[in-house]
Amino acid sequence: MKLWQKVFIYSLVLVTLSVAALAALVSQQSHLQNLKREQTRAAQEHGTLVNALQASLIYERYRQGDSFLSQQDTVESFSRNVDLYTAGRRDLAVELYQGDTLLYSSLEEGLRPTSPREELSVEQGQCMTLYHGSKRLYASCQVQLEGQEYIVITSRDISSVFDQRRDQLYSIATGGIIVAGIIGLVLLIITRTLLNPLSRLERAADSLSAGNYSVRLPLRGHDEMAVVSEAFNSMAEAVQNTVADLEAVAEDRKRFTDNLAHEMKTPLTSIIGYADLLRSARRIDDNQRLEYADAIYQEGQHLKTLSGKLMELILVGRTSVERKKIDLVDFLLDIAQLVEPMVVQRQLTMTVDCTGRLSLWGDRPLLQSLLFNLIDNAAKASNPGSNIELAARRDRRGRIHLTVTDHGRGMPPEETRKVTQAFYMLDKARTRAEGGAGLGLALCLEIAKCHNAQLAIQSHTGVGTTVEIIFPQEGTL
Repeated sequence: MKLWQKVFIYSLVLVTLSVAALAALVSQQSHLQNLKREQTRAAQEHGTLVNALQASLIYERYRQGDSFLSQQDTVESFSRNVDLYTAGRRDLAVELYQGDTLLYSSLEEGLRPTSPREELSVEQGQCMTLYHGSKRLYASCQVQLEGQEYIVITSRDISSVFDQRRDQLYSIATGGIIVAGIIGLVLLIITRTLLNPLSRLERAADSLSAGNYSVRLPLRGHDEMAVVSEAFNSMAEAVQNTVADLEAVAEDRKRFTDNLAHEMKTPLTSIIGYADLLRSARRIDDNQRLEYADAIYQEGQHLKTLSGKLMELILVGRTSVERKKIDLVDFLLDIAQLVEPMVVQRQLTMTVDCTGRLSLWGDRPLLQSLLFNLIDNAAKASNPGSNIELAARRDRRGRIHLTVTDHGRGMPPEETRKVTQAFYMLDKARTRAEGGAGLGLALCLEIAKCHNAQLAIQSHTGVGTTVEIIFPQEGTL
């Protein structure tokens, strides 16, 4: 059973029971008030009747000129006056007792109390008793009539009070059903309206668990559901971003693995092929043997370079960065001195430009590897006689910029977004001929990330390439 159904049923039952209890209470109070009113009327009517009967007996005695009427005359006079008093009234009955002997009764036999002295109090004065055996109200009193003690009992039919209560209960029940139906409809609408956001949340959660990470909930109002919806949207966005990152990582790893397998397969195939020729050839001259051996050596060197770069790339991600303050002037001059043999061998020149006493906090060996790779790429892309520029500066925001600029072949601007991918080669044949593996810039990017730095590449075909490492302002690392 859904939550809105539970809330609806529990609310409807609670409201129905409350209305029923209130209606029953009101009906009972009304019934008791009617009974009390009937008791008051019965007492008044009983007293009036007894006084009227006593007056009529006094008149009768005066008319006959006797001091006391006989019991028979008393009873006859009593009955005549009762008949006159109750003429046309079927709801009123009178009885006359002397002790336990019934002398007169206008009450039907079936409505007469079985033991008047037990059912009705007959102490001097008036006493009202509701006789539960019938819907009649009895009033009794002990009076002196013609020198003798009598008990006068009057009874009134109060069935109309009970009929009124029955009709009232029927009306309440009918009205209660109608009211309960209306209230139920209103509760249903209110419940569905209030809990509809929960239904949307449930559907959104199901959709999210099914893989629809773009699902979002509308934000309406400023209540608790709006807060929950906002929290759900934040969670969904975080899940979507995380899944996107994981998919990107998985795609990068797949591409890395595929490229690695391809890069290793090519030299291994050559090595195995040439080695098999050397092993199986019966007649082979020294020139061919040298050629095969040289091919094996070159492919072996390529594998060595590949494994070295790959190991560096792996270790960068696992190595903790130990930042120390580095004086950039001395650091860049040291770099220039270390790469000088390679630059001279390629018939190139190098200039270092570092104005002011600049410094940054970083891992010196990692930054040294970064610049070595950038300068090596610049040297491979440069034509003999050109210059490589190594520079450092501070911008207006306090960030340090390390740049390596060459004036070589360059590359199309759209390629600059791809060259940092592992094993990506703009010219595979040239890269392989120069002993490259397509991992240099990927390694540079990882080192930059370790320092919370950005790697930016600007290049134009036939003009040259500038690679810039932008370090954050000191204190924001």
